[in-house]
Amino acid sequence: MAGMERELLPFLENISSYSDDVFYAFVKEFVGDVESEILEIQRIKDVRILLQVPDVFIFLQINSKDILKLKERACFVTNDLQYIVRPGIKSNLEQFIETLRKYYKSTSTNENFVSSQTTTNAIKETTHCMCHLIDIYQSNQPKSFINIFVSNLLKNMTRSSNNYQFDPIVNKFASVFNILAGNNAYEFIRLNLPGSLPSTTTLKTYNQNMNLQLRECEFRFDSLKDHLAFVDSNHVFMSEDSTGVISSVSYDSKNDCFNGFSPQLENGLPTVDQFQTNSYTELQQWFEDFDKSTLINALLIEPLIRNNSSLVHSRPFILSAYGTNNKYTAIDVLRKWMYLYHECKKRNINVVGFSSDCDSRYLKAMQLSLGFFIRAPNIDLLTGNNSLLEINIASHWNFFFIRSTQPYLCMQDGIHLVTKIRNRLLSETANMSINNEEIDVNHLFYIIQNYPKIDHNLVKSDIFPHDRQNYSSCLKITSDDVLNLLKHINASATYVYLYLLKLVILTYVKTDTDILVRLYYGWIVTFSYRMWWTSLQIKRNFSQKEKDNCFITRAAWLSSELNVHCLTAIIILVAEGRLPSYAINTHLFSSQPCEATFRSARAMTGILSSITNFSVFEFLQKIGKISILNQIKSTDEANDDTHSLKFPVHHKNRHRGTTMSTNTPITSTITTNDIEKIIIKAYHKAESIMDSLQLTKILKENNLNDFQTLNDFVFQQLTGKSTVDYSYFNEENLQDSSDNNDSTANELTETNFDTNEDCSDEDDVNDYDLTSAKETFEGMRVYDRIDPSKKSHYFQITINNKPKFIHKQTAARLLTLNKNCLSSDRRTRVQQTSKQS
Repeated sequence: MAGMERELLPFLENISSYSDDVFYAFVKEFVGDVESEILEIQRIKDVRILLQVPDVFIFLQINSKDILKLKERACFVTNDLQYIVRPGIKSNLEQFIETLRKYYKSTSTNENFVSSQTTTNAIKETTHCMCHLIDIYQSNQPKSFINIFVSNLLKNMTRSSNNYQFDPIVNKFASVFNILAGNNAYEFIRLNLPGSLPSTTTLKTYNQNMNLQLRECEFRFDSLKDHLAFVDSNHVFMSEDSTGVISSVSYDSKNDCFNGFSPQLENGLPTVDQFQTNSYTELQQWFEDFDKSTLINALLIEPLIRNNSSLVHSRPFILSAYGTNNKYTAIDVLRKWMYLYHECKKRNINVVGFSSDCDSRYLKAMQLSLGFFIRAPNIDLLTGNNSLLEINIASHWNFFFIRSTQPYLCMQDGIHLVTKIRNRLLSETANMSINNEEIDVNHLFYIIQNYPKIDHNLVKSDIFPHDRQNYSSCLKITSDDVLNLLKHINASATYVYLYLLKLVILTYVKTDTDILVRLYYGWIVTFSYRMWWTSLQIKRNFSQKEKDNCFITRAAWLSSELNVHCLTAIIILVAEGRLPSYAINTHLFSSQPCEATFRSARAMTGILSSITNFSVFEFLQKIGKISILNQIKSTDEANDDTHSLKFPVHHKNRHRGTTMSTNTPITSTITTNDIEKIIIKAYHKAESIMDSLQLTKILKENNLNDFQTLNDFVFQQLTGKSTVDYSYFNEENLQDSSDNNDSTANELTETNFDTNEDCSDEDDVNDYDLTSAKETFEGMRVYDRIDPSKKSHYFQITINNKPKFIHKQTAARLLTLNKNCLSSDRRTRVQQTSKQS
């Protein structure tokens, strides 16, 4: 009796509140399975009913087929077919009932059920918890993550610490928690909740088994194929961007190569494991001959989902990353894109297009790809390609400047385009005007000085930003309040300039803009710029330089033109069913996935660290964790299982899926004729905008105020100013794949070993002699003998005429003469990146 009292003691106070399934589960756990069935079949569903039943076994005397199976389990059957309750079952239930009677009697008479010392010992000794009763035993129902987690924890509480076992769901949760919270937070939870989370060693093995670690210069096409199969997609849009890194060389022991040197490009492609060597002298020569990487270049894939119900499950896939010294050309970019295009094509993956950050080399590569006012007589991207995009445009569409047949499309990043147009307003050399009316940032400064802030919400740093990539200031200077004040002070040209900038934001950046509204706004901007540019070109008393200074930069204008053409092409292709409807979410076709990846990598240093920068090697380590996180997010958000992990969603992204799904039906019924009507409507709107500045009068005087004549004039002028690139492009060289087998060994801590297992230097030639005043090298991995299995991680050299083994990372540190660093401030970091040695 005392044993059951101690076992039940922690729960007696609350057991009166248990009912139905919870009560039966409690009896099953502490009394027995058959005993629980005896109560359940009689609908004795709580303690109150149980204590009022005089005999819980009397029902067994009834002859009923409903209780026949229970009788056979709970009773002995005599020869004359009498049923006698098994003594163990009878004793268990009677003790349980007696314990309950005694407890409730003692509480009613203020008697102690057991001594306080017994109570304390019972609580300490019991390993049971109410968590056992929360649906954990409902085997016929799906288990939530909390059930799996608690059940796993309770099981581990009965095991020794070196025998903990973890459910795969718990391992997955632990991996995500470690990535998001960092090692310190993870270890704090693990140490204070023993058995709840696996050790960091187990976690490292789990992450390695996911096989998402990225090698420098490697393109993970096969992994991409698997990812796309999971999210049900075979159309992708690629984005590319770079960010500054700390220029330093590190040794990657897993792949036995050095990261940090800028790899040479062959046909625009970096070479995998180019910097592998077992010679200290060769490494020393590399430090003299090769530039160190000052930037990291990343390529990400945005899947175009077939099933719109899976929109929120798509995550950008990190295809490749490698260091660069920023010394490459537009032809290098084009060759790389075509290599990616063909490799994806081999795997039945259709590349819809590429996006980048408005860099001049990427802009030229886009022009070459689309045949957009650059002629390349030696480059043919169309012949022999049976997967071309055929854009069904009418023959009279003289406003449409790109080819109707394309291998892929190209779009410049919307945010970079917006900041470029804003920065033109801040330029000290530009003197922009529309029909002699000045576009001047001082109009905004006047508003700040003469109107209360509540009317415009501007500060001086919004109009004179230190960071020229500050996008939030672009939103503020194009707000409706600011535009209304510009109207009020008669700053008409500045108003038009910022109004058009607002339309660029709505067209290419905002996520909730309807697709046909994007088309309308995009062509308003395009026709407005064409009218403005035309009015400058027909001025006879202006030099070409003066004309250029009155307009936005050529790169920004051509980027805007490219974007609206590709936006129109995408709508046509989706409307005809040749692209998935997900493709209408054109705001995703940008370099922002790359930017988000860079921000995530900078944020992964942990709460106790102020370091936000990384080297090439460190970025590759972080990118492996980000890949794991994206993979788990994709799989768990795609599953409807109750045990799937839930992730927080930023409030700005909560309605993303709804917005996308409402856009989709529109394009399924739209025709080319409907698109043409929208574009003509946009032309008339642009005409009315420019008419407010009397610009249409100038066009009319030169017979350029007509839809057809205006577009013909712009096309002829741009054609006459187009450049010719005579570079050669041999696509056969791009078909070579560089798929090397990964080395699998991870570096362990090296120590000196017994001589009979050591690797000596007798069979190898030392290729470098070093003289040192030291004989011992504490704190440096320089040894007389090493583990033979780690031989590839060391150079053999001679120090003071004695053969030594020096670890390759130690060698890289010795050969590094300058310790580079970058500021945590983005603006300063950009300035420092190119100055590293």
